[in-house]
Amino acid sequence: MDSTIRDFFNNDSISSIETTNAEIKGILESLKLSIHNIDNPGLGSLNRLFIASELIHLNKNNWSGLRLGLIEEIEAHLHPQVQLKVIKSLLKQKDAQLILTTHSPNLASKVPLKNQIICRNNSAYSLSEEYTNLDSENYVFLEKFLDVTKSNLFFAKGLILVEGWSEELIIPVIADKLGYNLIDKEVSIINVGNLGFSNYYKIFSRKDKKDMGINISIITDCDVPKYKEEFENSEKIYRKVDETKYKAQCKDIVKQKTNSYGDVVKAFIAEEWTLEWCLMKSKVIGDTFKKVVEEIHNKSNWDNFEEELARKLLMKTLNKSEIAYKLAQKILEDNTLQFSELNNDETMSHIVGAIEYACK
Repeated sequence: MDSTIRDFFNNDSISSIETTNAEIKGILESLKLSIHNIDNPGLGSLNRLFIASELIHLNKNNWSGLRLGLIEEIEAHLHPQVQLKVIKSLLKQKDAQLILTTHSPNLASKVPLKNQIICRNNSAYSLSEEYTNLDSENYVFLEKFLDVTKSNLFFAKGLILVEGWSEELIIPVIADKLGYNLIDKEVSIINVGNLGFSNYYKIFSRKDKKDMGINISIITDCDVPKYKEEFENSEKIYRKVDETKYKAQCKDIVKQKTNSYGDVVKAFIAEEWTLEWCLMKSKVIGDTFKKVVEEIHNKSNWDNFEEELARKLLMKTLNKSEIAYKLAQKILEDNTLQFSELNNDETMSHIVGAIEYACK
């Protein structure tokens, strides 16, 4: 081409190839970014490719503009393991600020709590140290134990905090029987695993005293044993504690626990030893509970049910989670139980109150 041009023009003439402004747009639009050996990437892969290409712009040299990336619903079309991989990568970004929105408990469990902002009722609530009543130890604890299951507390309209698996299994069934479907009400039960309620409810306790508009119930009991172990002639026996002394001690514990919780929660505390003790004494559920316990621990002597239950509680040999699972099934199947009377059931009314409050 250059040889022909020189024949037509001058001996030093050379060709120049370029595009017009109209043509360059078409050429750029024809370019395709993909992963090698993946012919038909899904929407999740395309989303990740797009984010990756945008991060190149945010981190380019000789740029004095705003290094800010906005990512809406980053979990879209990504399965949980990939979500975590993406978040792990984004957390490494040092030179650009990223603002992400999400409805994913999976992502909320991995992003440091101090970097999170809850958007609720047209307000934004930062969870960094200067805004919440969480102390440094709470933040360290939550970094370890705020898993995917517990992270749904960020998205719930109401919360019920419980101590263990038994409550987590039984309370949704009781709520359903009372006419409160916790799923429909968008209420979450958070099992703290006996590791302290304050680590969780303080997430919603703010230095500016602002109400985040979420009802939080705590369900717990006194943990005052009704029986005590003693030795008589080198033989271990289980003796019942004086009823008056037991009741007085339970009332004192209830008062202490109630005063120990913050303003953002409402505590519902049974004036009894444990949940199982409450279930045994329940006028509505008691007989069903006893049948389930005898069925699971069928090799034990249940002639004196109360004493045998106390012995198993003290020795920590009661299969609590299995009992709770079977009891929940029985409650669901049995339409003869008078749950309308549960609010007047002395040992179960605290659970009714907690459910009603969280579902407001």
